[in-house]
This record gives sequence, C-alpha cells and structure tokens, in this order.
Amino acid sequence: MKKNKLIFFLRKLGPGFLFRSLRAKIILGVSLILILVTGSFTYYETTTRIQFELKKQEKRAFDISAAVLKGIEYPMLDGEMEDVQEILQKVGMLEGLEVVKLIDLFDTIRYSTDPDSIGKVNESEITLNALRTKELTKGLESYKGKKVFSHAIPIHNEQSCFKCHGSEKDILGVLTVGINWGPIEERIVALRNQKIAVEVISLVILAFFLIRWLSRYVTHPILKVTEFANEVSRGKLNAKLDLGKRANIWQIYKTHPGDEIVQLRDSLTYMLENMRGMYEKISLFSKDLESQVAKRTEELEQKTAELEQVNIDLKKLDELRSTFLANMSHELRTPLNSIIGYTELLLDRIDGDITEEQENSLTKVRNNAKNLLNLINEILDMSRIESGRVEFDLREIDVRDIIQTTVASLEPIIHKKALMIDTDFDENLPLAYADPDRVRQVITNLLSNAIKFTSEGRIILSARHSPKTKFVEICISDTGMGIREEDLGKLFDMFTPLDISATRPHGGVGLGLSICKRLVEMHNGNIWVESKYGVGSKFYFTLPVKE
Repeated sequence: MKKNKLIFFLRKLGPGFLFRSLRAKIILGVSLILILVTGSFTYYETTTRIQFELKKQEKRAFDISAAVLKGIEYPMLDGEMEDVQEILQKVGMLEGLEVVKLIDLFDTIRYSTDPDSIGKVNESEITLNALRTKELTKGLESYKGKKVFSHAIPIHNEQSCFKCHGSEKDILGVLTVGINWGPIEERIVALRNQKIAVEVISLVILAFFLIRWLSRYVTHPILKVTEFANEVSRGKLNAKLDLGKRANIWQIYKTHPGDEIVQLRDSLTYMLENMRGMYEKISLFSKDLESQVAKRTEELEQKTAELEQVNIDLKKLDELRSTFLANMSHELRTPLNSIIGYTELLLDRIDGDITEEQENSLTKVRNNAKNLLNLINEILDMSRIESGRVEFDLREIDVRDIIQTTVASLEPIIHKKALMIDTDFDENLPLAYADPDRVRQVITNLLSNAIKFTSEGRIILSARHSPKTKFVEICISDTGMGIREEDLGKLFDMFTPLDISATRPHGGVGLGLSICKRLVEMHNGNIWVESKYGVGSKFYFTLPVKE
C-alpha cells in the first residue's frame, strides 16, 4: 500500500505535473533561483578558501625552502654530504610535511626525507618543470597516492659554488618541498558541507513562505481567470468572472493602474460583449476564407513542385560545372606546367646550346604559357568565389611585411622596366585581421597591373590607419597611362577588359580586378580607384583591424 502511494506521489511530481500547473512552475522557478544564488555564493567561498590555503601553504613551503637552503649551505661547501641528508631528515619531521628532496640537473634525487627514493629518477612534473624553466614552480600533484602541494625552487649557481661546480651552469638543481594537502582539503570540505546544510534549511523556510504568498495573491486569482477563459472557450458567452473570497484585495486596488488581475478581468468582460456581435461575421468570413485557402494551397503546391524541379536542375548544372572545372584544371594546367617546365629546361641549355632565334621563340612560348596558366587560375578562383567554396585563414597580419615580400617577388619585372618603387607606411600601423595569402593575392594583382601599365616613372605602395573606421587603408599609386572616366564604372566587372580590341598591347580577360573586389569585400573591406587618363591611377582597398 505504501509502495503504491510512493509511486503515485512520484508521478505527480513528474514533468507532466510541473508543466501543467502554474503553481508548480512558480515553485520550480523560485527554488532554482534560490539554489543558483546560494550555490554561487558557496562555490565562490569554497574557491576563495582554497586559494587562501594555497597561498598559506605556498608561504610555508617558501619559508621551509629558504631555511633548508640556508642550513645546507655550509655542509655543501665543506663536502659534508651526510650532514645535508641529516638536515633534510630533521626538516621532514615537521607537521604536515610530506617530502623534501634535492634533485640534480639530470632529474635524479640526491637527498630526500624519503631515503628509499634517493638515487632514483624524479617523477614529479612540477619539479621537472622547475628544472626545465629554471623558475619557481608550484601546484597540486600526486605523491605516493597522496595529494600534495609541491613547491619547487631552482638552486642557482652562486659565486660561492663556482669552486666545485664551475661558473658555466645557471642552476645546480631543484629543491622541492611537498606539503600534505589531504587534511587541508578535508577541512575545507567539512566547512563547505556545514555551510550547505545551513543554507538548505534557510532555503526551505524562505521558499515555503514565499510560495505561500505567491499562491495566495497571484496563482489563485489567475486560476479563477483561467476557469473563466475555459468556460468562454467552450462557448459559454454569458460567463462571469468571480474571484471569490480573496477578491477583496483586488477590489481595494481596482482603480490602481498597475493592477493587472483586475485589468484582465475587465478586459475579458468587455471582450465577451464584443464577441457576440463578431461571431456571426466570423462565420460568414470563414466559408470564404476556406475557399481562398484551398485555392492558395493548390497554387502553392504547384509553385513548390516547380521550385523543386528548378532546384534539381540547378544542382545538376552545379555538378556539371564542378566536373568541367576539375577536368579543365587537370587537362589544361598539367600540360601547361609541363610546357613551362620543359621550355625553361631548354632555355637553361640543359639539353645543349640553342641559337638566339630559338631562345627568343622559347621565351615567347614560356611567357604565353604562363599567361594562359594565369588566366585559367583566375577563372578557377572566380568559380570558387561564386560557389562559396573559398576558405579564409583569418589572423592578425602585418601589412608591411606582405607588401615588402610582394615587391621582392616582382623585382625582376620592375628592374626590367627600370621603374622606381617606393613604400610609405604609418609609423604605428596596427595589425590587420585577414587571410595573408588572399591579401598577398590582391596586392600582387594590383601591383602587377601598375607595373604592366606603367612604362616609366614611379610606383608607390602606402598603408594608413583610420582610427574612426578601424580599418587599414592600402594604396597602390602609379604614373602609368591612367583610365578614362567612362571606363571607371565597369573597371571591376567580370570579363570586361578596358581595351577589347584584338591588337591591344596588354593581355587579360578582365578577371583580376573582379577577383580582387570579391576577396576584399569578403573581408568586409572596400576597394575603389582614382585615376586621370594620361597621368596615372591610385587603387585603394581597406582591411579590418581586430578589436
């Protein structure tokens, strides 16, 4: 019998009960808030206590280390090693002290309060870290199944030690003091449990009175309103809202603007008066609405089927494009790389001497092959950008380094055209937050264009910081042929070279600047140009600075 009652009680407290009863929700919410608040204070107090004990034991370990180092100084100088071990044995008798040991540079225990460990390899990670870093290291670790606070301090090679150890070594070893942490932890846990018990009792009392107050003045009136709403929902339009014996508190504050319960009751009563007149209109509208919904549903199903077919066709086209690009990458890039490679072998005269006319012809073959390979790479890059398959390795980068390395990579072309290259950077230029490879690609493209369209003169690469916009602004300025005003609007369009004649002196299919624009905008930056025909051009783009 008792077992059946217990099962019934547990079922009543299940999730169905909690989310069916407003009172249960209030009980759960209040309880969770109180538990979270008290739990947070308990956690904070416990962690503070642990930090206090750690600092206390750290000071104690430091004092013990200082005393041991002072005590073994003269025995070590006189070579009385047995006295060193005897000093450690006496120190090891201190209350709560688990181990004191001296470790040499080879991580071997030379002296210890535990005689069985002398001559063995040290197993303490904290001691090993102190030996590696040559700095004081401390923390909690396990020693022979016990939790200890280890304090490892390097023994520095002072002038008094040079006689035996020489002056080349920075440290002679590590002194480790281990304090038993178990009793300290037990004391902290006992205090924590005692505080939790007191808090639980206080929470139960506080929750009891708070829940009773909420039940009397909140949940009971809301329950009456709910019953009233249920009657109305069943079609009883002449129902009345009666708050019962506890309505007096609401009647007293009936005129108070903040009394939501009374306002809700009045609103529901007014709603009933209007519902009778609206009921007939709703009945008339419902038939018309049903017919319209049926018609719209049929149209929507038809459009959905059409969209699904279009989506299938687009997926097929995307697969065909991916297959085409993969085949083009393999079938065109691989032979072109072979052509370039073998042409360079011939130009380097690996297979024998060649005439000047042959060298000129091979140079043209190599240059045209490289140009074709660059065009194929640009088409592949644009395809990846449009399909959203470009991945960015965003990090903080120094724009100055990327500009300088890019200039260095293009030096043969710059020297060949006898151009002057200058750089101008802000003194306190911040790091930009971008993909270094993509930024290098943009700068290389813009700088190559500046070199290509500048017959003589100077090219300037500058970088400025705008604190208001939190962007780094990069400018590539040249004294080349410039761009006509009517061509500026289509400069960044795809497949739109400015000179479309077959005899134009500068190659390209009009993808380079389009790729630059897409890459900059994918970094949340902007790119623009200022140019005057016959004078030169200035290409600007911005990169964000990480906040």
